[in-house]
Parts: sequence; C-alpha cells; structure tokens
Amino acid sequence: TSPILYLNGGPGVATGLDQEGVKDWWTWVEENEWSSDVVLFDQRGTGLSTPNLHCPKVQAMLRRSLDKSLSAKEDFQLWRQIVKDCYQRLRQTGVDLSRYTTTNSSRDVGELMAALGGNSWNLYGVSYGTRLALTVVRDYPDQIRSVILDSVYPPEINDLLEFPFIYDNALTTLFKSCQTDRV
Repeated sequence: TSPILYLNGGPGVATGLDQEGVKDWWTWVEENEWSSDVVLFDQRGTGLSTPNLHCPKVQAMLRRSLDKSLSAKEDFQLWRQIVKDCYQRLRQTGVDLSRYTTTNSSRDVGELMAALGGNSWNLYGVSYGTRLALTVVRDYPDQIRSVILDSVYPPEINDLLEFPFIYDNALTTLFKSCQTDRV
C-alpha cells in the first residue's frame, strides 16, 4: 500500500521524533489501524533538524505571560523584543532565514519522496501542514495518491493579519458561553 507522509503544523512545530514522541506515534498508528507505512520527518528548522530554529525565550515567555495582566501595548513590546533577540541570535550564528519557506519545505518533501521511492504517496497535513500539503500537491501532482487536510490553514490567510480577529472572536465566544452557563 502507499505510504502516508505526515506533515506537521506550526509552522515551526517539531513532529515528535524523540523517544517519547515516537511512542505516541506508534499508539496513533495503532488506534487508526493503518496498514500503510507512516513516514515522519521534522521540517527544516524544527525538532531534530539542523540547524534548529528553536527560541527558548519564546517558550518561556508563553508560560510567564499567562498570569500577567499586560496592556496590549506592553504585551506587544515584550513579544517584539523576544522575537527580535531570537532573530538576531539566529542571524549571528549564520542561519539564512530566507531558506525557511513553504516553497523550500515542499522541495524537501519532494526530495524525501524521491529518496524513499514510489510515485503514490498519501499526504496527511495538520494545520500549517495542510498549507504545505497543498503546495506539495501543486509541485508534485504525479506523486500524490491522496491528501488528508486536518484543521485546514488556507493559503490565502495571512496569520499576522488574522490572529487578532481569531483571538478576539475566541474570547468573545468563551465569555458569552460562560455567561449563559452560570451555575
């Protein structure tokens, strides 16, 4: 049967190829009763790939900021500095950030499929992985048998412009639900 190539979300989220993550993958494959091989890889810059673009201060900030009551301006300034520091650190270590694009990730997938052989791949994309899957289908249509798009992240969406609306909508919905579900 045709292998399943899993394309993770993010962008920038590791697939989970460490020892603990692989155990979870075995469970996931067994629960789905898939008879096909499942191919996992870390997209460039993530997980076990090198160079790794992980920014520990970003993760630390996510945890620290949860209990802070910052204004939007204070929050923006704090995040801006953390991201700027990460950017500068990566640039100083010689990382060419222009290489981390969906187009290049699609090329990586094409090279992976070619290296493993076969012309009948099933793609399983989640979140950003759906955007990547659509790009792979466009770039390598003769190698793709089927595509599963889970939690679609449409190509026409610019997340930097959409996130404020998404967060506002989510919080508004949450608060309305809380008001109607009083005990």
